[in-house]
Amino acid sequence: MLLLEALRQVAIATAHLQGLPLEGALALATYDTEFFNFLDPSVPITLRSFTTETAALAQEDHDVAVICGVYQWGKLCAHAILSARAFVNASSYHHQRNRSLRIAERQRRQHASRLETLNA
Repeated sequence: MLLLEALRQVAIATAHLQGLPLEGALALATYDTEFFNFLDPSVPITLRSFTTETAALAQEDHDVAVICGVYQWGKLCAHAILSARAFVNASSYHHQRNRSLRIAERQRRQHASRLETLNA
């Protein structure tokens, strides 16, 4: 779990370094991670990353991918591709977040209604 959180933070930092405005945000959609070697939790790791994010894309919301390599003892132990939606400002991020919450609430209500129908 710590490694996934580290990958999330690297993805955010990488996107900002490559042109995502500071008031922007990333909404992660997927982690596609492959492990090649065991990781020793008592030994530091090195993360290397790059992204499709560029300053030219930072004018509107768009999809972005961040590719990360996880190294320990100089060996590649894992790599990950993190896919996300980049929001160029906080208001567009909050708008999408509220929309997602409303959809989830509607799905919860529909599920509860179906269960009531089955139990009746």
